[in-house]
Amino acid sequence: MSNRLPWLDKYLEGLNKDSLQHAFMIGGKEGVGKNNFSRTLSNFILCEQTLNKKACGKCQSCKLFLSLNHPDFHLVSLEDGKKKISINQIKELQSKFYESAFLGGNKVFLIESAEHMSNDAIDSVLKILEEPPNNTFFLITSHRLKQLPLTLQSRCSEIYIKSPTKKIIQEWLIDEGLNIDNVALALDLALGQPLKVKELLEANLEASRNQFIKDISILIKEGKNIISLSEEWSKDSLSFTLKLEWMSNLMMDAIRFQKTKEQKNLMKDTSNISMYLGERTNFNILYDLLISTNSLWSVFTDGTNLKSEYQLQKLFIDWESKLGLSVR
Repeated sequence: MSNRLPWLDKYLEGLNKDSLQHAFMIGGKEGVGKNNFSRTLSNFILCEQTLNKKACGKCQSCKLFLSLNHPDFHLVSLEDGKKKISINQIKELQSKFYESAFLGGNKVFLIESAEHMSNDAIDSVLKILEEPPNNTFFLITSHRLKQLPLTLQSRCSEIYIKSPTKKIIQEWLIDEGLNIDNVALALDLALGQPLKVKELLEANLEASRNQFIKDISILIKEGKNIISLSEEWSKDSLSFTLKLEWMSNLMMDAIRFQKTKEQKNLMKDTSNISMYLGERTNFNILYDLLISTNSLWSVFTDGTNLKSEYQLQKLFIDWESKLGLSVR
């Protein structure tokens, strides 16, 4: 098993190390491999003897990079428990921007998930990019490129990583040695997000999905499990946002069925629920619940100190009261 993501190769092949831009903004869906590509590109830039558009993996620089000890590679990311990448994180590296490279070659500064940068942090990065030091490269990743200031975007060369096809994802999963019995379901639940597909398959997808359908069915039909369900879902932080995403998908399918009356484009395992909702619920209510569910998903995806159990309980009450199906 390796960390290689084959659909990323073509993006590196299009680069010429002798004429690289000083800053790259790397975008794409969450779960498509942006961080993997940014590390591969960093290694490529730092390598002392690249071969066929790839890092050699054998020079001193490559060995240091692969052991996570390269003195000329600097990573900036969201710290645990924080909501923003702060200006202090950028300032801590400022002296290194203008120092000579430790190994005498290039330096790389990687900012991951740049959508989390504070305004002050963005301003500080902008000033550096106005007159970048020699042999210094900045890589900025984000799955929300359009949320970043145009002034920042304009100073970077953009690499947008497109989602690979289902066939490519399936072939990669087989090479990774995963059991792909549930691959069709995983692909539907994480369309165009190969790393998320893999995560779903590794996390006992079928059992988790079946429990979700059972839980949400009881909530909609009876509304009696709000407190216990809030407690149970909040225990598992890894699946918490995933289940919120599934709730959003359910609302979107209900709206889709209400408008088209067609079943073919609905998630198969929840189609009965989405058709039930689409037939019995006003469009405005479905839309309001979709917005509120998406909002909560965004809050916890971006990082928050809010108690998940309490916030989820409020959302469940909103669903139960607005759908009103338990009292019909």
